[in-house]
Amino acid sequence: TVDDGGTGYSAPTLTYYSTGSQATLTLSTSAQSIWADANSWSVTNPLGGSTSSERWYTAQASGTISSSTTYTFTYYNQYYITVSYTVDDGGTGYSAPTLTYYSTGSQATLTLSTSAQSIWADANSWSVTNPLGGSTSSERWYTAQASGTISSSTTYTFTYYNQYYITVSYTVDDGGTGYSAPTLTYYSTGSQATLTLSTSAQSIWADANSWSVTNPLGGSTSSERWYTAQASGTISSSTTYTFTYYNQY
Repeated sequence: TVDDGGTGYSAPTLTYYSTGSQATLTLSTSAQSIWADANSWSVTNPLGGSTSSERWYTAQASGTISSSTTYTFTYYNQYYITVSYTVDDGGTGYSAPTLTYYSTGSQATLTLSTSAQSIWADANSWSVTNPLGGSTSSERWYTAQASGTISSSTTYTFTYYNQYYITVSYTVDDGGTGYSAPTLTYYSTGSQATLTLSTSAQSIWADANSWSVTNPLGGSTSSERWYTAQASGTISSSTTYTFTYYNQY
């Protein structure tokens, strides 16, 4: 039987002994029964049609006949994948992630390195540690690519971003009307993101990277504006930002 799909493979051959001589049988997905000597046996492994990047492989490729037995040889469609991880935006105290995947039908794990490692993995699901060990409620190392399904021979580089849990809001001093709420522009897992601020506190995870807010506020004119002295910066800790805008003429 073949698990995890794929096409282009050929049926395996069983090599065994019959009355002292080596014999072969092309296997089928339907059961076949034979008399075989109490001797060694082996099956094609991997299947014909396999390549350096995709194969159909069994963990049960050889043995010795010692009883009347039913053998069902399960071949798993596997791909040769290359895996590593990297950390963006710095920080210390984290531990390397673990890749959890399937190998010949059983769950397996691999501790990732910043150097590439190559393995055969079943065409099945995978996941990686997320966030990294060492993360806390205020600082973490997080990836947007935490799980998936292997469907080709691929290189995976899991990028973890150092993030802080920040709280943001804004306030307007000295009154006035006609202005609109500011937008916070920041980075999340390496991509630019935005959040419309409120006078009530909101908390988000943000990369240890740059940020900026609208300045002056929408609705400002050449004669009146709502302006803050704290319009941009870099996130380097779990912080509360309250952006104070002043009504100016």
